[in-house]
Amino acid sequence: MSGFDEVISKIRCGELILWVGSGFSKSAGYPTGSELANIIKDKLNPDEKQYFEKKFNLDDVTEEFVQMRSRKELISVLDEVFKKEPIDLTLHEMVSKIPQIQTIITTNYDKSFERAYRNDIFTIISDQEVPASIRNKVNLYKIHGDIDISNSIIITKTDYSDYYKERKENLVWNEIRSLISKYSILFIGYSFEDSNVKSMFTEILGRLGDLHKDYYLITPNLPEHKKRYLLEKYSIHYIKMSAEDAISNIRNEVEINLIMDTEDGYVPHHLVKKIYWERKIDPDFSIAEEGKLILKDIGVLKGGPRIVWNIFLKAPIEKSSRIKKFEDILSGNIFGKCSISQDDCIINLSAKVGESLLFDPKNGDASDLTVTSIPNGHVSANLLLLKSGLFFNNLKGERYSSGSVGEIRVFHDVFDLTIKMDTGKTGQGIHFNVHAKNVMEGYHIFNFINSWIEEDLLQVNFDFLEVPYTLLFSKLFSEKVVQDMKRRYDLYSKLFRIQREFNVIFGDFTFVTDDDFNTMNEIVFLLDGSQLPQTGKIFSFQGEIVDEEHFLRVLDQGLSNFTYGPLPRNYRLLNTDIVLDCGLNLCNGFIVNKQEAISKLKQGFKKFNLEVESKTETYSVACWEILISKQDEGLILTNLKNKSAQPDD
Repeated sequence: MSGFDEVISKIRCGELILWVGSGFSKSAGYPTGSELANIIKDKLNPDEKQYFEKKFNLDDVTEEFVQMRSRKELISVLDEVFKKEPIDLTLHEMVSKIPQIQTIITTNYDKSFERAYRNDIFTIISDQEVPASIRNKVNLYKIHGDIDISNSIIITKTDYSDYYKERKENLVWNEIRSLISKYSILFIGYSFEDSNVKSMFTEILGRLGDLHKDYYLITPNLPEHKKRYLLEKYSIHYIKMSAEDAISNIRNEVEINLIMDTEDGYVPHHLVKKIYWERKIDPDFSIAEEGKLILKDIGVLKGGPRIVWNIFLKAPIEKSSRIKKFEDILSGNIFGKCSISQDDCIINLSAKVGESLLFDPKNGDASDLTVTSIPNGHVSANLLLLKSGLFFNNLKGERYSSGSVGEIRVFHDVFDLTIKMDTGKTGQGIHFNVHAKNVMEGYHIFNFINSWIEEDLLQVNFDFLEVPYTLLFSKLFSEKVVQDMKRRYDLYSKLFRIQREFNVIFGDFTFVTDDDFNTMNEIVFLLDGSQLPQTGKIFSFQGEIVDEEHFLRVLDQGLSNFTYGPLPRNYRLLNTDIVLDCGLNLCNGFIVNKQEAISKLKQGFKKFNLEVESKTETYSVACWEILISKQDEGLILTNLKNKSAQPDD
């Protein structure tokens, strides 16, 4: 692992403190130490400058300036330089977006960090701020003072000397010593030339020995002898990089791993809600064992970043159609829901929201995966057939769109209507999915569809359109679909009629057998007045003669039409018993036992057996009420009882 990788790892784990010098604020428009020395020299007149020709270090220049002018005038120059507005706070703001950095030590006087962090930073300058430091804020130690507090500024040789003498009793200094002992340090924009700081590190390293923490210094260029010196003397590892590149790369790595580091407990708990809110990300973490967080769900707030998934699927050819559907839903070519599992294909995932990974890609293998289309909005709709006046009112639905493909789904208790539009092809498709739970519901919707077939034009009023949307049945459905819809209409309308006629309610009819279908058609056939042909030869009855003259005429001439009933006819339809009163109708009939009947009549019998047969073998069964209304009045037999077997049902 490289030194910079180590820095990133320690920052992510909250094990590193940032130590910045004047070079870090250069991008904000503030001078480095040598540049500040030149600015101060420029304030001198020609006669004064001769005393500064061999003075280059800032502490030497400021010491001479105070002796020549005054400390008050030096502070005035510093105010002029450091109280001006910063020109660019990008670096400082990037640091403020790294939640694991909770302590910053700086030798700078400017207010750049305070501006970048706003209310989330606490500045520590003197001993009085040490006990007042706020736990839930970033602690900023300004060890050389603050431009707004002139007596806190350490800049001249005398200032450094006095500060060095006081450091053993100085609480701020003791805090710095403690931090150096417990945390790794990253020096950035800092030359490590401060004799006080060097002395402190020498003391700490001497006490800790090999147990000391790791220290790093980032700068673009450093001579080889300086690298060796820092490493051998102070155990400081050099990293060749600019402050801009270093902070940018650190910030990017922290951002990429932000969610995973939150789960691992590396992000301070008090900052979790705030840092995601700032990023317009809405995660839902649950608390697991040992207080660790687990990401359960994640969304984005309005104007927030996109959640992007990368999905790798590898499937055998026989599973390709299912994978194709999954990919089409995922890409927005179609809308719906599809699930795949490791039985279908190899599944590997990676995902991120904005720049942050949702999970470690090394753990991206998945056992199953479901993709579901999310609607872009909700709609209300009314369906109306203008000619028949049939309608469905106030239907709720959803709108989907993706590129050039759009879809509207309208929902009813009995059906779903889906209208598909491909604007790129100027195409349009429609799908009715009926899920009727009983005969009444099925008849309701298929009566509507059948009327639409006949009328052709369906008017759809959407709440988001000013004019009605029209659907021509003839333009949308094939002849095969038409026949299927008519067949289903025929089924539901017949079942609906049978329910009304016999006062029954059919239960589960999700599976209609061929026997059910044939039985239903036979019942409707009889209800419509049609007659079912029957087989048979002779039918025997017990009859009573009420009009002898008429009876003798029948014996001589034959029965033109003979009706007997009612005969109950039993059916079993959709697990429901139905009884239909029918009658036997015989045409061109005659009495077989004619001589026996005459003999019985002469003997004075009024009741005796009669055997009846058709000359043309024409027998039929029909509804009894219909037979009564159509029977021949030439002969009516009363009080008849069937003594032979009935015709087959």
